[in-house]
Parts: sequence; structure tokens; C-alpha cells
Amino acid sequence: MLDPTADPEAVLGARRAVLEVAARFTSLAGPILTETLDARLNALLASMEPDLGADVLTTLPRAAESAIRTSVRATIDRLEDPDVWLSPHTRLEPTHRGGWTLGALDDPSNRVWIALTGAARGLDPLLEEFGLPAPPRPGRGGGRFGLQPRTLPQLDPSARLARLWREYRSAYERYRGLLEATV
Repeated sequence: MLDPTADPEAVLGARRAVLEVAARFTSLAGPILTETLDARLNALLASMEPDLGADVLTTLPRAAESAIRTSVRATIDRLEDPDVWLSPHTRLEPTHRGGWTLGALDDPSNRVWIALTGAARGLDPLLEEFGLPAPPRPGRGGGRFGLQPRTLPQLDPSARLARLWREYRSAYERYRGLLEATV
């Protein structure tokens, strides 16, 4: 139940601010994720070049373009869901007082990061079809071949997304603070 003294317009304004930053982040994330997956796939192929035939080295990158586009589109569709940005936490953490608190916003289990790293899974069937051997220890959270970026600098060396992530964190923390004040 909302506190009758709470300002619902402030909560709605803060919500809009979160979603506006999320939309800019999502729009920028698509091309960056495409570039990153393409570069990481090329690095994987270069490392395996002696073991792969010339036909695979020629055909696979062309086939991968479509797989990357499809996977990135699915990721962007997921990031366009407002709930991912307004309820980004996947787990609650116990407090020392016996209650629960939301996990850190930058935690890798954040739904935004799960979506971004999960884009690499879309390449797994293609790489398996071309007979690439998956590493004995599959990549965590983003596919069997380890193509997923594990850090924000790996995803976006230009730091354009990092700036938007800081804006999002600020907007989200304001929104959560106002929302919690209304309960």
C-alpha cells in the first residue's frame, strides 16, 4: 500500500528516467554486442586455424553473421522488457538482522548482464555444426565456447555503455528509494 504522503508523480518520473536510460543503453548495446561477438569469434577461429580446414574458415564466419544477428536481436528483445530494468535482481541476499536485501546492482546475476552474456549461447549450435570442439570446461553463463564478454570493458572497450550504466544505476537507485519510501 502506498504511503498517502508519498508523491506518486515523483515515483512515476523516476520510473520514466530509469526506462529512458535503459532504452538508450539497449539501443547502443546491440551494435556493441554484435561487434564484440564477431571479434571474439574471429579470435577463437584464429586460435584454432591450424586445426580447421580452409572451407570452415571461409564458410563459418559468413554463417556466423546470421547467428550473431539473431542472437543479438533476441538479447535486445529481452532488454526492451521494462521489467528487466525495474526489477533487475535475480536473488535476495540475507542481512545480518535476519531480513533480505536485493543483491548488488552490478552483480553478474543482474538480469541485464545475464541477457548480455547469454547472447553468446546463440552461436553454440552453429559452432557445433561446424565441428568445433567445445572447451572441456564450458564458459559460464554465456555459451559453451567462451565467447561471452565477462566484464563491461570486454563488452565495450570504448566505455560508452559504462557511462550509460552509471546513469542507469543512479536513476534506478533514485527510483528504488522513492518506491521504498511509498511502501
